[in-house]
Amino acid sequence: MKSVTKQIKQVYKDIFKIEILLPDTPLKSINNYFIRGSERNLWVDTAFNYPKCRESIVEAIVDLGVDMTKTDIFLTHKHEDHCALIDFIATKSSEIISSAPTIKMLRTGESSLSEQDMHAFLKRNVPLYDQFAQDFKPWNELSMRNPLQLSFRTVKHGDTITVGQYTFSVIETPGHAEGHLCLYERNNGILISGDHILGTIFPNLLLWTESNDIIEEYLTSLDRIELLKIDLVLPGHRNTLIDCRQRIEKIRNFQERRSEEVLKIVKFDEDCNGLNHESAGLFTAYDVAVKMRWSVMNNNFDDFTFEQKVLFISEVSAHLHHLHLLNYLQKEVKGDLIYYFA
Repeated sequence: MKSVTKQIKQVYKDIFKIEILLPDTPLKSINNYFIRGSERNLWVDTAFNYPKCRESIVEAIVDLGVDMTKTDIFLTHKHEDHCALIDFIATKSSEIISSAPTIKMLRTGESSLSEQDMHAFLKRNVPLYDQFAQDFKPWNELSMRNPLQLSFRTVKHGDTITVGQYTFSVIETPGHAEGHLCLYERNNGILISGDHILGTIFPNLLLWTESNDIIEEYLTSLDRIELLKIDLVLPGHRNTLIDCRQRIEKIRNFQERRSEEVLKIVKFDEDCNGLNHESAGLFTAYDVAVKMRWSVMNNNFDDFTFEQKVLFISEVSAHLHHLHLLNYLQKEVKGDLIYYFA
């Protein structure tokens, strides 16, 4: 059979990293992990609901000789690239282990971002909503379409999961996603980090509603992980890491620079991107996103895909909301739109 997984690699005794390709996405691939136990095994995360992703998981199960009837599944968080194939790999005897928000989504058949929430977000943050929303296509094809009738176990911070010789502690790390969880094995210094800590890319911090300060939540979660003795980080994407504290420092610095750039645009750029606002100096998240420097090959905002634009606007919205709560920026609502000003 022609390989559709990129690589299966043993990263520790009885722990295997399974890199699954994600076709036509900037993420390129996702890491699943299989931990072989004496009585029960543990599979960590899944992938998008793509045919090739399903092929990859089947191939990995065969190659590793996994008995899924003796395997439970841990989900780090609710984003579809990590959980959309849960009903594909789970068996009647599999226990699905995750946080309350993730399990609620699976039980109800919701998606991590509904079409209704997306349109509400665009109306709050994009002045030219009607024109912009023409490119919108529902993202639900990547998500679960029906409520799942599986065996669920909700875990929280401090709970433990034992697999063979390993006892993992559950660590709550909100920020990248509501209910994001990491697994920490103290005896061997192993952290399964999901999307909380990544090696060569930075986790997206995306704000879809103004209910939480996800930047502050994320930085606090980094502080929580930094206190641990970690010798090996197994992330949800890209390469494994051995220097966790150094990577945390780089991620923290990146988020601080993002906030500084957002603040500088609002404080010193008065033309408001030429949009017809009632007064100069008022910025929506869209206005700021257009002026940001993005680490992609093409930095012309008009040439980005709809998905890229939405993610960039959401990231900017998170930093604007954070700066507002810190009293660096003021906020004003006009109609549906949220404006920020210095």
